[in-house]
Amino acid sequence: MTRHRQLMSGMAVAAIGLTAAGAAVSTGSAHSGVEPVRCEIQASTRAGMTSLTGMVKADAVHTGIYRFDVKSSGRSGSSNISQSGEFEAGPGEDAEVGNVMLSSPGAIFDARLELEVRGKTIVCDKRFGAI
Repeated sequence: MTRHRQLMSGMAVAAIGLTAAGAAVSTGSAHSGVEPVRCEIQASTRAGMTSLTGMVKADAVHTGIYRFDVKSSGRSGSSNISQSGEFEAGPGEDAEVGNVMLSSPGAIFDARLELEVRGKTIVCDKRFGAI
């Protein structure tokens, strides 16, 4: 089984500094044949809430399963959130595979999105939060 992983280095991004118009993104990809499948973790902040969203993009129609995990830690404690399920993505039809809304000023969020597509694993890791 061919396995391709791309891990983005943990980079601290001030959650307060993210704007609704801008987003921080982490990506990973794997090629099944000639049609790549990519994952992204997008972050945005609006009205004091940080939103982390898992996305799947594909150049051809693909189905698979996902697991989206978000861990947070800050002054008010810590939390672990996991979401999983099936998805279908294709040209012009990106799949949103998880969404977490968080309100923890000064917290650090570690997000991980894992995709299983045609026996291949695609992983995106990203750290968001206070500096």
